[in-house]
Amino acid sequence: DDPVAAGSAGHTRYVLERQFGMPVTVIRTRQLGSADLSRFHALILPDSGFGGGYGAVLTAPAVQRLKTWVASGGTVIAIGGAVSF
Repeated sequence: DDPVAAGSAGHTRYVLERQFGMPVTVIRTRQLGSADLSRFHALILPDSGFGGGYGAVLTAPAVQRLKTWVASGGTVIAIGGAVSF
């Protein structure tokens, strides 16, 4: 989904699943605001190669939920253009 660069998402998922044998759960960008992140330790934001990036797609409540999740111990790993978010 926007703003994710499909190649970045695919490469990241391939490396985690195939090369490291780690399970991956895909969460659509627009679902981040309502997703139950409490069962996850890390959230990887692939490169945002389109438009205004994650900030242009995520609502203010979604961003606040992410901030709360991070404050509770969650880790965000950003790749490429996602770093600016």
